[in-house]
Amino acid sequence: MEKTLEHLVFNDKGQCLLEIFVPAEAFLALLDEAFEAEKPSLEGKYDTRAQAEAALGSDAFYPAAAQLACIRAADEVIAEEKLDVVGYPEITKCGTEPHGLRFTAVCDPRPRVTLGEYRGIDPRLPRPQVTEEEVDEMLKSFALRAAEDVDLPRPAQAGDLVYVDFTGTVGGRPFDGGSAEDYALRLGGRTFLPELEAGMTGMSAGEEKDIPLVFPDNYAAGLAGKAAVFHVKMKRVCRRDVPAVDERFARTYFETDLASLRTSVKESMLADKREQHRVTREEAALAMAAQRMQVELPESMIRREMDLLTGDLARRLEQNGGSLEEYYRGAGMEEGDFWETARRTAESRLREELLLRAVQEKEGLILDDAFRARAAADLARRFEVEEKDIYQMMTDQRMERELLRMRVLEVVLAPEAE
Repeated sequence: MEKTLEHLVFNDKGQCLLEIFVPAEAFLALLDEAFEAEKPSLEGKYDTRAQAEAALGSDAFYPAAAQLACIRAADEVIAEEKLDVVGYPEITKCGTEPHGLRFTAVCDPRPRVTLGEYRGIDPRLPRPQVTEEEVDEMLKSFALRAAEDVDLPRPAQAGDLVYVDFTGTVGGRPFDGGSAEDYALRLGGRTFLPELEAGMTGMSAGEEKDIPLVFPDNYAAGLAGKAAVFHVKMKRVCRRDVPAVDERFARTYFETDLASLRTSVKESMLADKREQHRVTREEAALAMAAQRMQVELPESMIRREMDLLTGDLARRLEQNGGSLEEYYRGAGMEEGDFWETARRTAESRLREELLLRAVQEKEGLILDDAFRARAAADLARRFEVEEKDIYQMMTDQRMERELLRMRVLEVVLAPEAE
């Protein structure tokens, strides 16, 4: 966007002060964008900015446009001047003039890092192993996946697996989440309300009935304490036959003998555990090195990292029809606990990022062709892809960060003893 950097100075705290002027044309061009950003809070009352301004005032979206102009202009100046600053610029002394908008942005410098001992760290984690009991459990899970449902020619009873269609209504009207088709349910498993499962008990395949009930007072908002009726169609009454893990099972489903199957499963589980061990050991070594260094993280830097983390999560949840509130409530967290966890995660990520850069600078580490060849071979083996596919990804910014992490780990992580 059009703007002018009028002054650039550093204060005694090392902060960078930018005085920036944005012409009126550039500022006014952001009014439509400001309207679109605030549109959700207007609850669909206005389709256009003109309609909203007619009702709310001609300058209703000036503050939002000014905020957009300040943030965008400051970010562009920081990039153009190649300033080594972090976090959100603090916008101060923002005001409009006849010909535009003038403001001051205060930017925190990248924090100074004093490294502690970081070379050859050994987290001393237990070596991965797989027990015979773990192999047994894995084979049991295979058998469960191979289980078959066998229809029972009798009414349903506790412990049976049933398949039902159902529709719940309150006051004669369906409600969200109150209906399903071909729903598999183990009677007596307390998946549904006890009254609903009790009403299904005794039904035979093909039978339909209405089951009345009253939702508990502590049920979901909007349904708590209300009377409902569920129309249920019993489609199948079954028992689930799980095959025994024996020679016949191994031959039928894996075309091998049981001893060979156990060996293969054990090797696969051990490979997974070794990979997780590698990841955990690397994370532990970097965390230990980060704990040993001294650095003070600016609050603006933490806030920005928190916004990046939670913003990415919110967008993924929104794509699936969810929200941050539903996410942390589902995890059994209060809002304050969620944001405290987000803050700790942000601080941990920032400390690791600063550690990587500090070690790279102190050691003079270069991501040269020899290292990239080692990294490509390692990543191709790890993810079972072609090395050429890894090379094609190496220009991606996230891959560059991963390559730096791998290079620093060659210095930080001690070789694991055999």
